[in-house]
Amino acid sequence: MSESCNLPAHKVLMKFLETESRLAVFSLNGKGTILGSNGGMERLFGIPLSRPGERDIFDFLLSENRDQVKGIIKSLSAHGPDPEECFFRKETLNFRVASSAVYTMACFFSVCEGSMILIAEPRRMSDSEVIIRMTDLNNELANLWRELTRKNVELEKANETIGRLLNTDVLTGIPNRRALEQFIADRFSREMGQPFSLIMADIDHFKKVNDTYGHQVGDVVLASFGKILSGSTRSRDMCGRYGGEEFLVAMPGTGVKEAAEVAERIRSEIERSELGEHRLRITASFGVAEAKGEEDWEGLVRRTDEALYLAKDSGRNRVAVSP
Repeated sequence: MSESCNLPAHKVLMKFLETESRLAVFSLNGKGTILGSNGGMERLFGIPLSRPGERDIFDFLLSENRDQVKGIIKSLSAHGPDPEECFFRKETLNFRVASSAVYTMACFFSVCEGSMILIAEPRRMSDSEVIIRMTDLNNELANLWRELTRKNVELEKANETIGRLLNTDVLTGIPNRRALEQFIADRFSREMGQPFSLIMADIDHFKKVNDTYGHQVGDVVLASFGKILSGSTRSRDMCGRYGGEEFLVAMPGTGVKEAAEVAERIRSEIERSELGEHRLRITASFGVAEAKGEEDWEGLVRRTDEALYLAKDSGRNRVAVSP
């Protein structure tokens, strides 16, 4: 695009500085407030300066350069007006653009006839400076990556802890109902057609324990029962507290006969055990069931619960198997 007109020489210079130049020219007061600009900052960086007097030059500088520029302004302001001399100071400063980009600028500060002027131009770096800058950026990126990796590890550990808390019964330290049902549903869907049995156990007359010895002793009984249960099952199984004094053992790949044998072994161990400092002797009733045909896992849990009630109705301290 071409343009032509007749103007005095000094106005031609001003028109160039205001419309075309990559120089950023500022008029400043003694506090660093921007009183005027040629618009160079907006052309270079896309930063509008708003109205005169609303922004300081310090708004565009990196923090490490701000005290330096304050010193320059103070030093130049000390020079009185002299029509035959024009004081200036040359510096290389870093200007921040938006929130991250940084531009290194060659800057000239000058006081002439009582006015303070700053002229800034993007400085072309040498090859060695480019390499140094790139190395610094790569090091910074590596540090950020290490920090991100560390934070991700911490996040994974926190998520593991949260998951463990969500799936663990606080009193007994074994899986809770939520974890049991997730395990059963998952294994049920993945091993459809394979044997799958459940054992449900209920401590006999547990209310009497609480009423006689108090809830703290009752908690010890529950924790001891959970420990015996978890120590009597295989690593591929999952046992947990299903609620109250009821416990559940999920046994994928196991038929009802083997599950009933495990239940009987646990029942016998419970009967022989002396729990807590009071050396309490307790018993428990057990229900056992194996999945049938197209039965879903909820149906299997219901049948196991029915077998448990059959054991309790038959006199307690025994194992009942669902037909």
